[in-house]
Amino acid sequence: MEYRFPQRGWLVDFINKFGELGGFDKILNRFISSETKLTISVVIALLKPWGLCYEYLTQSTIEKYFARIIEFVPLFLNQLTENDFKVEVKTESKNDSLSAVIKWLRYLASRLPNSDRACRDLDELRLKMILRLLQTNSFSGKMNALNEVHKLLPSLTPIHRSTLNRSDDSEGLTPEKFIQWIQEHQILDIVLRDCLHQPQYVEKLERILRFMIKEQALSRNDLAKIWNASCGKHEAIEKNVHDLLAKLAWDFSPEQLEQLFDCFRESWTKASKKQREKLLELIRRLAEDDKEGLMANKVLELLWNISHDKLFPNEIIDQALAAHLKILDYSCLPEKEKTKLSWIDRMMEEVKQDQHVIISLKQMREICTQFSDHAYMHNMSRISYPLNRISLIDRLEDKHKITRVITENLCHYMENTRNCREETKKILPPEDYYPDGRFNHNQQINERLVFLKFILKEGRMNLCFDFTKMLWITLAEQPVYPSDREQCFRWFAEIIDEVGFDFKTGKDFFQNHFMKLEPHLLTDLGMNCFDRFFKSVNAQLNKFLPKRRSMRLI
Repeated sequence: MEYRFPQRGWLVDFINKFGELGGFDKILNRFISSETKLTISVVIALLKPWGLCYEYLTQSTIEKYFARIIEFVPLFLNQLTENDFKVEVKTESKNDSLSAVIKWLRYLASRLPNSDRACRDLDELRLKMILRLLQTNSFSGKMNALNEVHKLLPSLTPIHRSTLNRSDDSEGLTPEKFIQWIQEHQILDIVLRDCLHQPQYVEKLERILRFMIKEQALSRNDLAKIWNASCGKHEAIEKNVHDLLAKLAWDFSPEQLEQLFDCFRESWTKASKKQREKLLELIRRLAEDDKEGLMANKVLELLWNISHDKLFPNEIIDQALAAHLKILDYSCLPEKEKTKLSWIDRMMEEVKQDQHVIISLKQMREICTQFSDHAYMHNMSRISYPLNRISLIDRLEDKHKITRVITENLCHYMENTRNCREETKKILPPEDYYPDGRFNHNQQINERLVFLKFILKEGRMNLCFDFTKMLWITLAEQPVYPSDREQCFRWFAEIIDEVGFDFKTGKDFFQNHFMKLEPHLLTDLGMNCFDRFFKSVNAQLNKFLPKRRSMRLI
């Protein structure tokens, strides 16, 4: 801009006048003289003006006066004691003065002929000073070091190097050399050692890790170190590290992402209840912020696998399944409905294969409730509205014959239980018999019946005669435990009240099966069920006439 030209003119005049009055001689003498002690503050004061206006100094001036200073100052900085560093950190905590001195020296050195070696030595000195600051016990010192790294990273980009450094400076600091410095001096171990409870510190650390990821230099071992830095630590550290990983995960390679999920799986078994909640929160964040579905699908897979692990207690399984549902419901999946349907299909296949049946049924029921229960007009196009619950259950019935699958699965379970009881000759109470190691006998029956009632009720379907007969025979006529028959009575009574039977099924079943059950087997629940069937069938036959508030049998 035009206003800069007069300013530049004054600056040149000032520099020339300073030289005429012997100013450069006095600066050089102050550095090389042993009469008065040199301090960091003095070095900063003497070098700052010339580091900022190095472009206006002639090459001869730099060679005559500053070449020796460029050689002297690194020796001076290398001789600084630990106490000197502590004082420096305390007095110049916000100015990053040490790094500024080295930067100014490098600017001046870049004007010298054959300056590659000098610039390279100053780059190494800069890294050495950063390392010494990181190794101090002072939080300010560590922050100064990370701030200096932040200033250093942009200079490692090809564009920055080509514009600010000499084009022939092939020996200068490169991304490869910086990564090598990080690895050789175990910088990651140092920065992860403490201060992770400070959010601003972790924020600075994030920039370094992003650079390592960009350069494909973040190893499996490095990622493990980051994860382990939070394990068993204070809640603030755990939160900060989890936040850090949640941000970095979007830049991870598939291998790094897989390792992160391995860390999730490993920590899950060792974590306390509160730690598992924090872990689930992190896992959910990864999925819920996912706009493309890649992370969400990977998280869903992880949680589903956790729910199938036999080593985990039910409490962990329930937490994993709850997180699985929340991701399906609240995530930014581009095809959320399609994803839900694919998971329901997958769970149905597990039921058909008699694998993890109870978990699959419970999860399917919850996923189904995420679909709207509002019915749509028949003349509306399917494309114009999302799939509702009734349509979903119709789809499951058409594609999987879901009522048949659940009925046959329950009958198959009861048959296996009878066979097992006959073979072992060992009779355990139903509440103590865990055929799959996770859900007892009563739960095995109840969850299947609950799911079947849900499908019938929400799908507005009636159970056909054949399936009604199969359930009655396996539970009421051939129970393994008396409680099986009790569950059967309770379920049929609920079906009559909440779902109903078609006329022919209800009549045939009541006459040919219920009425033929031995009277002594009718408990209170049995009599209640009989009462409901009796009234339902006779009402359908118009044998009941309403009279005021009661029913009169004709």
